[in-house]
Amino acid sequence: MSKVYGYVIKNEMPIVEFWTAEYDGKNINVDTNIDYGNSYLYFSKELLGFEKNGMIKLVSPIGIAEGDGYVILPPEYDTIKPLGRTIEIYENGKSEHKDFYKVSRNGKQGVVNAYNEIIIPISYDSVNCVDTNPYNERLNIKYYIICENEKYGIATTEGKVVYEPQYSKIHYNIPSPIENDHMTFDFDENIYSLPNRYIVGEIDDSFDVIDNKFEIVSSAYIRAEKQDGKIILKRV
Repeated sequence: MSKVYGYVIKNEMPIVEFWTAEYDGKNINVDTNIDYGNSYLYFSKELLGFEKNGMIKLVSPIGIAEGDGYVILPPEYDTIKPLGRTIEIYENGKSEHKDFYKVSRNGKQGVVNAYNEIIIPISYDSVNCVDTNPYNERLNIKYYIICENEKYGIATTEGKVVYEPQYSKIHYNIPSPIENDHMTFDFDENIYSLPNRYIVGEIDDSFDVIDNKFEIVSSAYIRAEKQDGKIILKRV
């Protein structure tokens, strides 16, 4: 058992309330009379103090625990940010969700799940998730945009890099030029699907149009153009 220090965070904003607890490597024993609701407890083995703007910063590494003291991520990262989740919906009506966190170490970013398993290696300059569920922001992660040396690529929610960082910019959720763009359920992939939304990877003055299966669409059917700083798609 070792003594740790921490603070409460709600909606990604810290509440200035320190606490001390005992950490055994799996659980944190905190005052059970404190009601943190749906908060997270960020904790560190050492305490740094207050920043000038009133925000709290902890000495790295830090971890994250739920209000009941269960450790989600151990204290081994420089920063941690809850990203959202993926949702799988099955034909029998049952669903399953998985939570993910963006973490950093030594200036590099990656993604881990709630079991502290690495999904995206902690080796990129930045990692950001894209959610194509228009009804609930960041609820259903569809894929990740990874950045290395100011170039961007695409990785799936399972961590497979389908496009190495090569694009100067990636435009996502571009509406299809096909009429009646609509949201459907795609039970073959067990995910929410927006079949008529596309990703556009930009290299210099050329564009790759990528569909929801992460495949490049033939330019004989759809062409990407930039107009007034925006990307639009046209049927050929």
